[in-house]
Amino acid sequence: DMKDESHVNRTLEYWCESGSIPGVALNTYASLRYGYGTVEKRPNSSIFQDMTLSFFSDGAGDIWKYFHRWSSTIINHDFSRGINGETEVIGHWAPGITQNSRPYEISYKDEYVSQIEIVQFNDYGAEIYNVMIRDAYPIHVSEYAVNWGDTNNLVRIPVTFAYTDWHIKKNALNIQPK
Repeated sequence: DMKDESHVNRTLEYWCESGSIPGVALNTYASLRYGYGTVEKRPNSSIFQDMTLSFFSDGAGDIWKYFHRWSSTIINHDFSRGINGETEVIGHWAPGITQNSRPYEISYKDEYVSQIEIVQFNDYGAEIYNVMIRDAYPIHVSEYAVNWGDTNNLVRIPVTFAYTDWHIKKNALNIQPK
């Protein structure tokens, strides 16, 4: 029940073990500067690559269920009522808000995207870097192994996100491009 998982939305940041500050690449095209001669590369768009965050699993499996249900709001992959049966999809963004959808039905982007804030701290716990990821959504919730030999080990759930772009929200190091 998503109502039981509402605490995940409030505490998810504490379950995130690791991630990375995203990068950016420039898409280029070949240009002949004078119409002939050597080829120069010219930029024409930015490329933001997917980002993976690793989360610890809780004992009840609520973290994995949270991301599984979020991915179900993007493309409903619940076949419990058959290929033509509607199932209730619970929005990750607001527990308690539901909609009915059929298997393979795709939601509108504004119904499943979210902002992700990544904060880097120094050794003393002071915030030094803060990046806001815009229009993020999970594109891969990885499987994780369950076996008796892993007793007393932490379960990690890697989740890969796609997003539109990102910007620097706070830069305590005052690193500025020229």
